[in-house]
Amino acid sequence: MSPQEEESLRLPWTGEFSPGQLGGRALDETLAIVHANSGKRDAIVEAIRIRWFSEAAKSRTDSVQRLRQQSVRSGNVLNGMQSYGLVSKEYELTDFGAHLLAVTDSDQRSEQFVSHLLKYFRGLELLNVVLDMQQRGDRITNDKLRRELRRRGYFVTTNSGDAGKLRQWLETAGAIDKNWAIDEARVAQITGTDLVDIAGWQSLTRVQRSFLGTIRRLSDTRGKTPVPSPELLDFVRQEHGPIFDEGQVKKVYQRLAEDGWIDHSVKAGGRGGKGGEIAPTDKLMDVDFEVLVGFRPGDLPADLRSAMTTPLETIHKNLKSTDTYVKGIALELLAVNLAADLGLTPLRLRVRGTKTGGAEVDLVAEAAHLHFSRWLFQCKNTKTVDVGVLAKEVGMATLLQAQVIVIATTGTVSKTVKTYAQRVSETTPFQVVLVDGEILSDYRAGGAMALRHHFQEGAKTVMRQKRPQVLDTLEELAEDES
Repeated sequence: MSPQEEESLRLPWTGEFSPGQLGGRALDETLAIVHANSGKRDAIVEAIRIRWFSEAAKSRTDSVQRLRQQSVRSGNVLNGMQSYGLVSKEYELTDFGAHLLAVTDSDQRSEQFVSHLLKYFRGLELLNVVLDMQQRGDRITNDKLRRELRRRGYFVTTNSGDAGKLRQWLETAGAIDKNWAIDEARVAQITGTDLVDIAGWQSLTRVQRSFLGTIRRLSDTRGKTPVPSPELLDFVRQEHGPIFDEGQVKKVYQRLAEDGWIDHSVKAGGRGGKGGEIAPTDKLMDVDFEVLVGFRPGDLPADLRSAMTTPLETIHKNLKSTDTYVKGIALELLAVNLAADLGLTPLRLRVRGTKTGGAEVDLVAEAAHLHFSRWLFQCKNTKTVDVGVLAKEVGMATLLQAQVIVIATTGTVSKTVKTYAQRVSETTPFQVVLVDGEILSDYRAGGAMALRHHFQEGAKTVMRQKRPQVLDTLEELAEDES
């Protein structure tokens, strides 16, 4: 289930897939039809035709033409379901479509579908356009709405009815009515985000959004613990590149604080407004950030997510617990914190530390900074790490198409592992980073800045190791060309 591309400013094409066309149980019945005929387009179209269009096109006297017209309309239902993210190109239910079908309560299914449309298919943007027009005193008509959407950069065909049909779907969960009256409280209940907050986010500059995105991501593992400004600026640079200069920082903090997204505190006697500490407010902590920017915290277990704000000092102490469950959770939290403090988004655990007695855990993390990268973390709570551990991770990196392998241990790394890690960096596309107990102690004492310093120094070493890959290849190419 993927959000539409940011640059593709258009509402989803609906075709004949709408409650107005198919009736109040349109979602329930169409999902069931696709599931029953999974992968068979002709069978799906025929089932839809029999259910809704067998009496259509009566004006066509030729039975063949009448059947063809009915099938076209039925196909447009299926195409609309694909456009709405319910059916794949292979004419099977998507993961989200299958999830909806499994929901037993029809009202809950409708609410989850509407939440899906609001978040990922420009439903919230449509509501904001309508709200702005109403606040100007405009009466909502199809022509006026199409003009307003075009004015805002949307691609809208001459007689497009996609906005109205999207409204019909939003109406099924009470987000709006047939007269375009928006129930803002209901929208907030469905999405977890107030339209006012969404409008406030959209009014921020790219730099302000970048700062806010970094602060919100850090809050996943730090909660409301204030972040020193120098550390935050380092995170922002690493994640978003050189998007600001020092002269902007004070104004960025000021705007975000005025809008209630952050608390910015400067000690008495402190100079300027670009220093101090920055903490997320309840407004930022409570907002569904996925609605605003597509941010996803990853598929982590509920018991781990509820413990993610555990202080780093406590995590290190729990690694020595005699309780294997406590020790396992601590190792998982260590992996998540390592990823988060490197500016990554923890996605999924492959091996749960709680199931290995707290001895090891695998974590997959990703980042979309100046370029996309996927990282594998193998964390071990053992005295030593042997070469077999790294060999296994190289295999997993190949399978998962990762670029960086991190081996972290509370103990030591053998000389053989270090030699093998260097060889991997020299001869493959992978980068291997080794984190031993001594480095973890530095991380415990110095926090994210100490950890990032180690990784930055490691990156320089790997760059030197990988440089011959480029030079040798370029020389071979030059010889071939000559």
